[in-house]
Amino acid sequence: MKPLSLFERALWGILSLVICGVIVLWVWKTYKKTETNEANGVSLRIPLSDFSLMNHYGEKVTRNDLLGKIVVADFIFTSCAGACPIMTTKMIELSTMFKYEREIRFVSFSVDPETDSPEVLKQYAKNFGIRDSVQWIFLTGEKKEITSLVKNDFKLALLDSGGTEEETIIHSQHFVLLNERAEIVGYFDSEDEQKMRELYFKIRNILQQNKQ
Repeated sequence: MKPLSLFERALWGILSLVICGVIVLWVWKTYKKTETNEANGVSLRIPLSDFSLMNHYGEKVTRNDLLGKIVVADFIFTSCAGACPIMTTKMIELSTMFKYEREIRFVSFSVDPETDSPEVLKQYAKNFGIRDSVQWIFLTGEKKEITSLVKNDFKLALLDSGGTEEETIIHSQHFVLLNERAEIVGYFDSEDEQKMRELYFKIRNILQQNKQ
């Protein structure tokens, strides 16, 4: 394969920046609309479509497996050296707070499923000391299905530069909360400590309501 010229490299760089800018603007507008709705007392209820993926033990997982559970979802990939390890660490902290609440599930979707096989995800979980494979599952599967799930159901940004010389995956750093009917009820920026506290209390409120 012929190496890219300096001009072609610069052109790809500019194109990537433009695409990233469009995605960032779209994500910002999406979450501003969500925040406005919540501030006006409009409850967020986005139903999740059915899906068929594999967990880190090679077992089939569908939307029905999430029904009846409170779910906190995030989107990572194992070769990510930036945000993903931080997100996983924060998810560990959150899961520790709810380790005795068996109706809660933590779900990490790989946005690089072509690399992240069940075996790779299993090792990733092991590297972080994640041993509870019931409460916390890592999911992988067909790239097309996961891309559609992230963009069309979770309404989150996802950019995979794939064909360029330097492959880059840009994805949301939000944690997504789903109720027991597999409906999205909130987005929480994992980089914002205030939002993470809000997520904790939102889960507590749902748990309390379910016990009444």
